[in-house]
Amino acid sequence: MTDSLPAVSPFLTLPSSHPSLSSAGPFLLNPLTSEPYLPIPGTSLILTPSRSSDIPHRVALLTSPSVDPFVFSPPRPYTTDHATERFHTQRSDEQDIFDAWESKGVTGLPVGTIRERREGETKDRFVGELGFLKETGFHEIRDEEERKKAIESNKSKPPGDPSIL
Repeated sequence: MTDSLPAVSPFLTLPSSHPSLSSAGPFLLNPLTSEPYLPIPGTSLILTPSRSSDIPHRVALLTSPSVDPFVFSPPRPYTTDHATERFHTQRSDEQDIFDAWESKGVTGLPVGTIRERREGETKDRFVGELGFLKETGFHEIRDEEERKKAIESNKSKPPGDPSIL
C-alpha cells in the first residue's frame, strides 16, 4: 500500500513571506523547523501541520483500548500503512489550504495536529488531532426525502457559511 506513495518532507514549511504569516495572518513560524503553528493561549499546546514522525503515535492512539471504541471512521485494525496513507493525504490537504490562502482565504484547517510544548524544551510532543467535519448523514431525520434535501443543502454551502451543520 505505502510503496506507491511519493516521498514527503517530514515538516510542512513555509517561507517567512507567506501571506498566512504576515501581520494579518494568524500563524507563527517555528524558528527551528520553519513550520507554521498556532499557539493555544493559556496552555502549553500548539497546533501544527502533520509530520511524518506522527505516524507511530497515530497508530498507538487509534489502537488504544481507551480510544478505539469511540472512533468510527478509521479501519480496524489500524496499521502503520493506514497511518502513512493518512499522513500523505493530510499533508496534501494542508499544502492545498496554505497554497490557496492568498487567493481564496481560509478554506480549511491546515494545522490540525495538537502538540505540547514544554517550557525550556526545544522539542514538542504529539498529543492528538483536531478536525472539523460537515454533517453528512442527518440520520436523525427519518423521512428519506427530507434527509436528502438536508444533505444537499448542507453540501452546497460555501466554507465559512454560518448555517453549515
